Amino acid sequence: GDRKVESIKEEFFKMSTKVAMLAKTKKTRKDAKSGKLIEDPKMSLFLKGNKTSDNVTKALKDLNRLRGVNSVALNRKHEGIYPLEDPSKLEQYSNKYEASLLFFGCHSKKKPNNLVIGR
Repeated sequence: GDRKVESIKEEFFKMSTKVAMLAKTKKTRKDAKSGKLIEDPKMSLFLKGNKTSDNVTKALKDLNRLRGVNSVALNRKHEGIYPLEDPSKLEQYSNKYEASLLFFGCHSKKKPNNLVIGR
Protein backbone atom coordinates (compact mmCIF):
# COMPACT_ATOMS: atom_id res chain seq x y z
CA GLY A 1 0.00 0.00 0.00
CA ASP A 2 1.37 3.35 1.15
CA ARG A 3 4.72 1.95 2.29
CA LYS A 4 5.35 0.45 -1.13
CA VAL A 5 4.58 3.77 -2.86
CA GLU A 6 6.82 5.65 -0.43
CA SER A 7 9.70 3.21 -0.97
CA ILE A 8 9.32 3.51 -4.75
CA LYS A 9 9.38 7.32 -4.45
CA GLU A 10 12.53 7.19 -2.28
CA GLU A 11 14.32 4.84 -4.70
CA PHE A 12 13.36 6.98 -7.68
CA PHE A 13 14.55 10.14 -5.91
CA LYS A 14 17.89 8.53 -5.00
CA MET A 15 18.37 7.28 -8.56
CA SER A 16 17.49 10.62 -10.15
CA THR A 17 19.85 12.57 -7.86
CA LYS A 18 22.68 10.10 -8.54
CA VAL A 19 22.15 10.36 -12.28
CA ALA A 20 21.98 14.17 -12.06
CA MET A 21 25.31 14.22 -10.22
CA LEU A 22 26.94 11.82 -12.67
CA ALA A 23 25.48 13.38 -15.82
CA LYS A 24 28.17 14.97 -17.97
CA THR A 25 26.29 15.90 -21.14
CA LYS A 26 23.21 18.01 -21.68
CA LYS A 27 21.19 15.05 -22.94
CA THR A 28 21.82 12.90 -19.86
CA ARG A 29 21.05 15.81 -17.52
CA LYS A 30 17.78 16.35 -19.37
CA ASP A 31 16.89 12.67 -18.97
CA ALA A 32 17.70 12.89 -15.25
CA LYS A 33 15.08 15.63 -14.80
CA SER A 34 12.18 13.40 -15.79
CA GLY A 35 8.75 13.87 -14.23
CA LYS A 36 7.48 12.54 -10.93
CA LEU A 37 5.77 9.20 -10.59
CA ILE A 38 2.82 10.85 -8.87
CA GLU A 39 2.26 14.46 -9.89
CA ASP A 40 1.03 17.11 -7.46
CA PRO A 41 -2.57 18.25 -8.01
CA LYS A 42 -3.01 21.45 -9.99
CA MET A 43 -4.61 24.35 -8.13
CA SER A 44 -7.30 26.33 -9.91
CA LEU A 45 -8.36 29.95 -9.44
CA PHE A 46 -11.92 31.23 -9.99
CA LEU A 47 -12.45 34.97 -10.66
CA LYS A 48 -15.38 37.18 -11.61
CA GLY A 49 -15.14 40.27 -13.78
CA ASN A 50 -16.76 43.61 -13.00
CA LYS A 51 -20.09 42.37 -14.39
CA THR A 52 -21.05 38.72 -14.26
CA SER A 53 -24.33 37.19 -15.36
CA ASP A 54 -26.21 34.66 -13.25
CA ASN A 55 -25.44 31.87 -15.75
CA VAL A 56 -21.69 32.50 -15.59
CA THR A 57 -21.76 32.73 -11.78
CA LYS A 58 -23.56 29.38 -11.55
CA ALA A 59 -21.10 27.80 -13.99
CA LEU A 60 -18.13 29.08 -11.97
CA LYS A 61 -19.65 27.73 -8.75
CA ASP A 62 -20.30 24.32 -10.32
CA LEU A 63 -16.76 24.10 -11.69
CA ASN A 64 -15.40 25.17 -8.30
CA ARG A 65 -17.33 22.35 -6.60
CA LEU A 66 -16.03 19.86 -9.16
CA ARG A 67 -12.44 20.92 -8.50
CA GLY A 68 -13.03 20.44 -4.76
CA VAL A 69 -10.16 21.16 -2.39
CA ASN A 70 -7.74 22.09 -5.18
CA SER A 71 -9.40 25.43 -5.94
CA VAL A 72 -9.49 29.02 -4.74
CA ALA A 73 -12.63 31.08 -5.40
CA LEU A 74 -12.37 34.86 -5.18
CA ASN A 75 -15.94 36.08 -4.76
CA ARG A 76 -15.63 39.84 -5.04
CA LYS A 77 -15.75 41.59 -8.41
CA HIS A 78 -12.41 42.36 -10.05
CA GLU A 79 -12.63 45.52 -12.12
CA GLY A 80 -10.16 46.31 -14.85
CA ILE A 81 -9.29 42.71 -15.72
CA TYR A 82 -9.54 41.96 -19.42
CA PRO A 83 -8.00 38.52 -20.06
CA LEU A 84 -8.05 38.75 -23.84
CA GLU A 85 -6.42 42.21 -23.97
CA ASP A 86 -3.99 42.20 -21.02
CA PRO A 87 -3.35 38.90 -19.19
CA SER A 88 -0.76 40.38 -16.79
CA LYS A 89 -3.23 40.86 -13.90
CA LEU A 90 -4.44 37.30 -14.24
CA GLU A 91 -0.83 36.11 -14.16
CA GLN A 92 -0.27 38.08 -10.95
CA TYR A 93 -3.28 36.44 -9.31
CA SER A 94 -2.24 32.97 -10.44
CA ASN A 95 1.29 33.51 -9.09
CA LYS A 96 -0.08 34.87 -5.81
CA TYR A 97 -2.30 31.84 -5.20
CA GLU A 98 0.07 29.36 -6.94
CA ALA A 99 -2.69 28.27 -9.29
CA SER A 100 -1.89 26.73 -12.65
CA LEU A 101 -5.50 26.69 -13.93
CA LEU A 102 -7.58 29.84 -14.23
CA PHE A 103 -11.33 30.34 -14.68
CA PHE A 104 -12.54 33.91 -15.35
CA GLY A 105 -16.18 34.81 -15.90
CA CYS A 106 -17.64 38.10 -17.13
CA HIS A 107 -20.59 39.46 -19.08
CA SER A 108 -20.86 42.33 -21.54
CA LYS A 109 -23.12 43.37 -24.38
CA LYS A 110 -20.61 42.35 -27.06
CA LYS A 111 -19.47 39.17 -25.27
CA PRO A 112 -22.41 37.81 -23.26
CA ASN A 113 -21.84 34.96 -20.78
CA ASN A 114 -18.07 34.95 -21.31
CA LEU A 115 -16.09 32.21 -19.53
CA VAL A 116 -12.31 32.19 -20.08
CA ILE A 117 -10.38 29.09 -19.06
CA GLY A 118 -6.60 29.42 -19.03
CA ARG A 119 -3.53 27.46 -18.10
